[in-house]
Amino acid sequence: STPIAAATADPIVVVQNGNGRPGSAGAVAEALSVAGFEVADATNATRDDHGTTLVVARPTALTSAERIREALGYGSVMTGSVPSGIDVVVIVGLDAPAP
Repeated sequence: STPIAAATADPIVVVQNGNGRPGSAGAVAEALSVAGFEVADATNATRDDHGTTLVVARPTALTSAERIREALGYGSVMTGSVPSGIDVVVIVGLDAPAP
């Protein structure tokens, strides 16, 4: 069989707490795992004053980022630089439900 193209394969996701609320990254990581996404890690973002959750994708993973935003029901999708081996970084903002 033909391998699935990278753009439609399951994305590898990192969730970062960008709102300063303890447990936010873990709660979003759990929700995405339950929704079927592969979450590699949940960490703190460099800033904790994000008002809006950012779903940052490498350009080839933009469709996956849209699926993640739909699964969450909030946030804003954009392309940007993500760590090597990662397709999408979710930076949890204050628009996320409290954990």
